[in-house]
Amino acid sequence: MKQPINFKKHFAFASVFISYLIFTLTVFAAIPPSNLRIKSANDNIAILAWDTATSDSQTVSYEVYRNGSLLATLAGNVTGYVDQTVQAHNYQYEIYAVDASGQKSLPASTTINLAPMGITLRLKAFLQGAYQASTGEMRDNLRLQQAIPITEPYMQLGHNLPVEVQLNPALLDVTGSDAIVDWMIFELRDKTNPRNIIRNEVALLQRDGHLIDPQTGRSVFYLNDQIAGDYYIALRHRNHLGVMTANAVKLSATERLIDFSDVNTATWGNNARLISNNIALMWAGDGNHDGKLIASGPQNDLNYIISSVLLAEDNIGFNANYIYTGYNNVDINLDGNVIYIGKNNDGNITQGNVLLNPSNTSFNSNFIIEEQLPKVLN
Repeated sequence: MKQPINFKKHFAFASVFISYLIFTLTVFAAIPPSNLRIKSANDNIAILAWDTATSDSQTVSYEVYRNGSLLATLAGNVTGYVDQTVQAHNYQYEIYAVDASGQKSLPASTTINLAPMGITLRLKAFLQGAYQASTGEMRDNLRLQQAIPITEPYMQLGHNLPVEVQLNPALLDVTGSDAIVDWMIFELRDKTNPRNIIRNEVALLQRDGHLIDPQTGRSVFYLNDQIAGDYYIALRHRNHLGVMTANAVKLSATERLIDFSDVNTATWGNNARLISNNIALMWAGDGNHDGKLIASGPQNDLNYIISSVLLAEDNIGFNANYIYTGYNNVDINLDGNVIYIGKNNDGNITQGNVLLNPSNTSFNSNFIIEEQLPKVLN
């Protein structure tokens, strides 16, 4: 005999099913973020980014979890998060989309291993032109005159940089020993052939000689994508002769300081730095950035100084006594003024360095001081 349909039972089942659908739609109304990824990371900071679905109209916030603990709650229009509390560790990040009722989506997740890797490096040096023995630091006149460019100058000088780098303008507001003097560039060179530049990096030089990252202001450079190993390290400036370590040095995730201002730091070549009162300074006077100090003869640096003064836009009388202000490669002492004749003139530095260089034993004014760096492979 055919059993009668139990409408009450079926109605109860349908009600439960509909309630489940409603609950499911309610719980997962917000759509999980997609393409969650680690854009950048070192053993201090991890930068997360994700995409939102164009059809997602329910998400009002995101919750960021790390290893199961809530790190932050962000607005629904945010698509990234900077975790500044990381250490060398394995992390799992989960991002939940949250709707107006507080219901969460399924999580998007990613993992990262921040075990020590790459290279961690500190650098220090003094530029002769800017160095002041009375303070034991360098002058920051270019910063005070707001002459330091936001964009690094080295790509225009022929250095092979992957991109033009800009500084964080807030760094120019720093005063005291950490005030900015100028842009610098450092190189990692091949351990078997130091003519081969493996990597170029721009940096900012502080009055106390420390080099810092142009964006973060940190005096530690984390090159996490660079394989640990032995490298020559070279340091260069736009109107000073560059210097390089005498030998390849071991670099790793363990922090290493290379101090070119220390007379005990061995450098490549002969008389690569000026030694004054037990302080090592980078030779000043390379006004045309050709790796040479020349006081007389073809391509001499003094001619570049007088040309800049005579051809300055406001020097309508072609006056050799004119003082040309601004950011200029022939401003050898980095005081913000290009001076050819008179007090604090820039040519005297170049000429004095040529005549008094320890390699110029005959005090010959035609002597050429060569930068003590292996010539770069073309």
